[in-house]
Amino acid sequence: MPRIMMVCYDESMPASLLPDYQWPSCAVALVLERDQGQGNQLSKPYTLKNTVKNPPVFSAENPAQAGLPLLQAMKSQDAASRQVQISTQPSPWYVDWTGTR
Repeated sequence: MPRIMMVCYDESMPASLLPDYQWPSCAVALVLERDQGQGNQLSKPYTLKNTVKNPPVFSAENPAQAGLPLLQAMKSQDAASRQVQISTQPSPWYVDWTGTR
């Protein structure tokens, strides 16, 4: 079974380059595996036409935090299928997450 580790991160900026840097750095890592069983499922990323959401305030400083809603969906105790926004660009990317709990 092939496995891929996906890591998205923001680095802290040195004060000499960005003196007013006040936000914390963030990292999100996922191990993705292709399983033919009845496990959790995550769709390929997609965009929706004519859908524009306001990005969270932190998005300009910490783009990797866009992965946090996906981690929250994975942590959820229900088996409901849900659409999860995974980017903060003007025309955001989404994935469909289906849990099995």
